[in-house]
Amino acid sequence: MHLRLARRMPPSGAAISPEARSYVLEALAKVEQVSIFPPSQGWPQLRAWTLEQAAGARTPSDTYPALQLALQQLQDRHSSFNLPAPASEAAGVTRAGGDGQLAPAFGSESGVLSIPAFMDRRKGAFERFAADLREALEAKTQESQCGLVIDLRNNGGGNMWPMLVGISALFPDQVLGQFVTAEGAKSWSARDGIINLGDYPVMGSIAGAHLRDVPVAVLIGPHAASSGEAVAIALRSRPRTVLVGRPTADYVTANRVLELRDGAYVAVSASRMADPAGLIQEGPVEPTLRGTGGEDDLQIARNWLKSQCAR
Repeated sequence: MHLRLARRMPPSGAAISPEARSYVLEALAKVEQVSIFPPSQGWPQLRAWTLEQAAGARTPSDTYPALQLALQQLQDRHSSFNLPAPASEAAGVTRAGGDGQLAPAFGSESGVLSIPAFMDRRKGAFERFAADLREALEAKTQESQCGLVIDLRNNGGGNMWPMLVGISALFPDQVLGQFVTAEGAKSWSARDGIINLGDYPVMGSIAGAHLRDVPVAVLIGPHAASSGEAVAIALRSRPRTVLVGRPTADYVTANRVLELRDGAYVAVSASRMADPAGLIQEGPVEPTLRGTGGEDDLQIARNWLKSQCAR
C-alpha cells in the first residue's frame, strides 16, 4: 500500500539512532543504483537532507515519512514508498470469482474485456491473475463477431507482466515495446505465446487458442497509467488494432520494486518506455481515434470493429 504521511516533527536536538540511520542510507543507496531521475541537489545532499528529516527516529518505521519525502525530491511523479504488507496478506490467494465464474474485475459488458490494475504481491497472485485474464479473454472474444474491445481506462498500473501474459494469445511473434536506460534498451516481446523480457521468458505460455488475427479496439483515458500505458503500447504494435478515447496519464516510466529489510519497499522509476522501434514514449499515449472520455468512446470502438467485419 502507498504511504501517505504528514511530515514528522522530530524532538528538538534529538539524534537519529544507528539502526534508523543505516536503514535510511541502505534505502537511498538502492534508489540511487536504479533511478533514472537523480535529485537536482545531488545524491550526497539528498542523503544528508533525508537524515535531517529523520532526526529523532529510533526504528526503521520512524524513518518512513522522511523516505517518502526523499522520493518526492526525485520529481519523477512515479516513484513511491510503500508500507510492508499486513501479515494477513501473506497467506495464499483464491480465485477472484471464488465459484468457478469469471472474475467480475474483467467486466460484465458483452465483448468488452476490462483489464484492471494489478498490485498484488502475494504468492500465486501473478499466476492466478494471468490465468483468469486468459480465460476471460477467450470468453469475451467469443461474445463478439467482429472483434474485441479491451478497456484500459481504469487501469492505474502495478505489475504489467501478468496483464501481458493473460492476453499473450493476441500477439504475433514480435517485439511489443522496450525499456530504455542510459546503459541501453531491453525489449519485451511475444514468441510462441510466451512473453519475454530480453531473452528470458517472464513465465510459460498458458494453454488456449491463438487470437492473433482478432481486431482489437483499446479504450484509453487519463486514468490509464504506468502498466496500463505499457499494455496500450504493446497492443498498439499489433495489426488490426486501434486506440480509442483520450490521452493517458503520462506515467510512462517503468518502476523497479526494491524491498527493504523490514518488508517495506520502494518503487523507483528505473527506465523509460519505448515502442518496438525504440522510440521513447514522450508524454501520454495518444488515441488513434479521439473520443470524449465518456461512454461514447465505447460506441466509437464498436463502430470501428464493425468496419473490420467485412475484411
